[in-house]
Amino acid sequence: MNIFVIEDSELIRRRLIPRLESIPGVNVLGFADDARVAANTAAAYSPDVVLLDLQLINGNGLIVLLEIKRLNPTPIVIVLSGVMDPSIQALCRAKGADYVLDKSYEIGLIEPLLKDLLATWISIQKPAARELSVVRPLPPPVPWPSRRENPLLQEENL
Repeated sequence: MNIFVIEDSELIRRRLIPRLESIPGVNVLGFADDARVAANTAAAYSPDVVLLDLQLINGNGLIVLLEIKRLNPTPIVIVLSGVMDPSIQALCRAKGADYVLDKSYEIGLIEPLLKDLLATWISIQKPAARELSVVRPLPPPVPWPSRRENPLLQEENL
């Protein structure tokens, strides 16, 4: 499962990214810290999951959330913020966030949440992989018989 991190705090990135990469099956594609480039950079990587801080350099994470969903609505977006109250959570969900976590108290929930998402993601991906693994190449095409070789096409049978 590929993850893109949008977080302006270098300290949090240095702590968070190694923890994410320690989860088997998780790959951190990259990060952005500036709201002006975050959504386009995330879209270029086509992640399965985006971790998004609300307070960013040069902008607001809500605007980035809207832009991410406009560019590619498929990634699961997990909003992380140190400023969290019910109205902000409701606003994030209304704008397309799949999960909203308070960095101050719920950062420990990221790993179990990602493991659950990864288990679901693997169960969805595996059937397709199994189906593909049993597909065998088609045999070489059989040439059409000529009129002389096919008794059904000989003139006396027409």
